[in-house]
Amino acid sequence: MANDYKRIKKLTYWLLFLVLLVYVLVEAREFLYPLVMALLFAYLLYPVVKQLEKWGIPRLLANFATIITAMALFAGLMVLLYKQLSVFLTDFPELKEKALLNIDQLQAHIDRKFGDDNQSNERWLRLQVNNALDLSGSAIAEILLATTSTITKFA
Repeated sequence: MANDYKRIKKLTYWLLFLVLLVYVLVEAREFLYPLVMALLFAYLLYPVVKQLEKWGIPRLLANFATIITAMALFAGLMVLLYKQLSVFLTDFPELKEKALLNIDQLQAHIDRKFGDDNQSNERWLRLQVNNALDLSGSAIAEILLATTSTITKFA
């Protein structure tokens, strides 16, 4: 009996610790985002800095050059990604109409092939594809918005 009590007590402490840990991490996320990103970039850029030091460039200058180059590359990639996604989002309604037209043609071909005259099947397939396209378009827009808001947090 005493052994069961100790085990339950230990399990309770561990669960309490996990709950408190999650709470602290959620509350500290505004502080932890920049720290984690800085740590990630430090680990990613370390080999480049080390190679520049081997070539005889002073450590301070190697760090500065690597950070500036990495920031320029990152900013360029973000601008490229933003432009590509914005073009895609402006063309999305036209692509959606083409996809729905292709679905209608496919449905007509299936109806001719199998002799199905049920109109609810046509509407069901078109509705499902339309819903999927609406969901994907809004998801891409939300991802773009979330990415830009995350980047502005670090700026």
